[in-house]
This record gives sequence, C-alpha cells and structure tokens, in this order.
Amino acid sequence: AIGAVYPPGSTFKLVTASALLMEKVTDKYQTIFDNGFIQVGSFIFRNWNLGGHGEVDLTRALQVSNDTYFYIMGGGYGGVGGLGIERLHKWAKLFGYGLKTGIDLLGEVEGYMPDGTAREWYLGDDYISSIGQGDILSTPLQVNNMTTYFANGGYLFKPRIVKNIDGVGDTEVEVIAQNLLDKETYDTVRY
Repeated sequence: AIGAVYPPGSTFKLVTASALLMEKVTDKYQTIFDNGFIQVGSFIFRNWNLGGHGEVDLTRALQVSNDTYFYIMGGGYGGVGGLGIERLHKWAKLFGYGLKTGIDLLGEVEGYMPDGTAREWYLGDDYISSIGQGDILSTPLQVNNMTTYFANGGYLFKPRIVKNIDGVGDTEVEVIAQNLLDKETYDTVRY
C-alpha cells in the first residue's frame, strides 16, 4: 500500500475532471461524441467500450469511465484545446500524486507524476496520462487519499496508523490540504 507503485488507472479521472473544471478547459455541460476511439495520424486511442458511449458530458464520462472524453479534454482534439500535462501535473500534485503522504510507517515511496520534461513528450502521452495510465505511478494509499477527499467533504489528511502507544504520543489529525476545489467543481466531480 505504501512501498509499491502502479498506474492509478481510471480512479485518476477524478483528478483530471477536477483540473478540467478548475482550469476552465470545459464545463460540466460540454459534450463530445464518443464512437469508441480517436485517431491522430496512424495512432488510435480506444475507449474501453469499443462501441463508444455516444454523446458524453463530464458527468456521464465519470459515470461510465469514458476514456475518449478524457483523451479529448486532457490532450485536445477536434477543436478542444485540452488540459495538457503541465496543468494535469499541477493538479495531481495538489491531490498528493508524486508526493509521500507522510504516513507513520517506514518505506513509503512518492510515486511519479510526470510533467512532460523528463523525456520527449507526445500528444499521445497527454491522452493516456489523462486516464491515469502511461508514466504516472502511485501507491494505493495515494489513490485512497485522493478518493477520500471526495468522500469526506474536501479534506486530504495525513494518514496515521498509530494513535498512541499505551497512552504516550497522542497524535492529532493533520490536514494536508482542504478546499482545493470550488464548491461547484467539488459537487460536480463528487456526484
């Protein structure tokens, strides 16, 4: 949970959706038509549902975990400018990706959240990063912490295992971040 890293996958779409709204790349009403894939040159980026989901807005994209919507909004396509890796990186860091949570256990690793500068970066990298794949690596605890933000009213807490030992060393609840999102964005992504 703290010492191994994996691509967060579709759970990361909560971060991407938050960034899209906060950076005003889109709103919750703008739709795309998903026929199951987008094609850029000879490269095809497929939705998990090969037949597509048809007309999809942000809420529907989250409900059905639509890859095509997040490719388009995350990287840009067909008139949509896209979020881009720099802004996605900024928001992922705010949610704790690429950072240690500070849990009171030895061996925690920070994972990796790319910013597009460590190697040659391509548009396709923006696409797959927007759905939590590619170079992004996170611990299960980081994913849990981010999803907890949406479950608990908007707080990122420093996780704790030990409250005290025989009454010694009481720890206080420590808030890492709160109010990362405005109320409308929080409510849209949460529901």
